[in-house]
Amino acid sequence: HVKGGFGSIAARVLHLRELPPASEKELTEAQRWGTEVAPIYRRLELLTPLLGEASELAVNLDRARSLEEAQKPTTLARMFPKASSPRNLAIYAAG
Repeated sequence: HVKGGFGSIAARVLHLRELPPASEKELTEAQRWGTEVAPIYRRLELLTPLLGEASELAVNLDRARSLEEAQKPTTLARMFPKASSPRNLAIYAAG
């Protein structure tokens, strides 16, 4: 745990961003959101390894197709080993 708890952390972050301090109501709502809603997002993150690569491939293929429609021959390839980064597809276009 961080010294001072959630209120202290929130106050520090808001101060660093030059924002006014949070009200008690805002702090309570943020804590409620963190305990009720954030776990849903954590569960959805489990899908990232499954869908991330397919999504990246689909986006890059769409971009490559647009380049080809503009008469620019393309090649889609990995820039470096997959272990280095999960996002490593590159579009190489001629001309």
